[in-house]
Amino acid sequence: MKRWVLFIYFIPFFCSSHTILNFKKLDFDKDGKEEILLENDYIKLFVCPRTGGIIKSFRYRDVEFTGRGGILEDHLWDQKFAGDFYQKPYFYEIKKEKEKITVHLWRKGEEKKFLEIHKYVSLFSDKASVFVEYVFKNLPQSRMSMKIKPWFHHFICLKGKNYFFIPTTEGIRKIEHDPENPKKDMWFFNPARGWTGVIGENSFGLVFLPDYKYIKCFYNWFSREGATIEWRFFPVEIGCGKEFKTAFSIIPFYGLKYIHGAGKDVVGCVEKEDNEIRIDLFTGESKKIDYVVKIFDDYKKEKGRIVKKGSLNLFQNRVNSFKIPLTEKISIVRCEGYINKNSIFDLERVFQGEGVRYYVLKPKKERMKSEEEVIDINYK
Repeated sequence: MKRWVLFIYFIPFFCSSHTILNFKKLDFDKDGKEEILLENDYIKLFVCPRTGGIIKSFRYRDVEFTGRGGILEDHLWDQKFAGDFYQKPYFYEIKKEKEKITVHLWRKGEEKKFLEIHKYVSLFSDKASVFVEYVFKNLPQSRMSMKIKPWFHHFICLKGKNYFFIPTTEGIRKIEHDPENPKKDMWFFNPARGWTGVIGENSFGLVFLPDYKYIKCFYNWFSREGATIEWRFFPVEIGCGKEFKTAFSIIPFYGLKYIHGAGKDVVGCVEKEDNEIRIDLFTGESKKIDYVVKIFDDYKKEKGRIVKKGSLNLFQNRVNSFKIPLTEKISIVRCEGYINKNSIFDLERVFQGEGVRYYVLKPKKERMKSEEEVIDINYK
């Protein structure tokens, strides 16, 4: 890469009496590398094009969520960790629209010289979430199809103990990370949903919503400095001159004790109190939903019934709760959320008891199938 071409739109920040949407260029950490600041009323991002196009700092309500390698570190799992895109400089441009700012970053590979990765990081004036789109391009010069193995890597650094949540077919796994005594890394090859997240001991958390169809596995690595949230895709074949697209949202939140489900800018948990169930929902965007709450008396979910359904206005950037009186013993509580009859999230909590070994969190969608070799579970 011999020369840099920068396309910058110098546009004054959007501001009204209710919202702020702004960007600027600066060296916020004084490391000699220019970052791009994106901010709205709730979120402040520092994107670093010179260091792999990562989100070097992710702050929500002045709480920092990352460090070290940042969020959106790009890898391919058939390369070494320090591969074609790791900490390499990316070209970039900034586009300002009416209620959205997008940083577009891109770079060609080295070993994979006909592969070009484009990623678009978008912040909105009216949302407490971040939207990320990836486009993997097989350049026409390749003159042949190409198989890629995308690997998405995000470093998480919340103060104190962190709790990571992974939805598997065996249920939602909760993994405690103590930076004073980090555990070994953990792999999950049986994902049941397209989300994964973390909650810190300060009750702030972060959820990622990757494209479930392509997820081969979730992975967490732990250290004294922090931990990672990662997922790897099944191999994807791209025709000559074609491209593969995938996208996900990143939702920061606070006030939840657990993650029992997520989707479409909503994160939620199910709490059991003395004689009632409480559903807690956090959203990055105000919306009206329809919901259905079911309870099951058995772990095979053969004896279920609806105990409450209705509509609810979810207010942005806060925990929205409703309660259901319940005195009998139950095995499972499930809450489903809809907009215009389309499913946007589901929560499922399992209570321990005899027969819990029969429980399965059944996937709602099918994943890709592949005969590819297994992932090397050791970093190279």
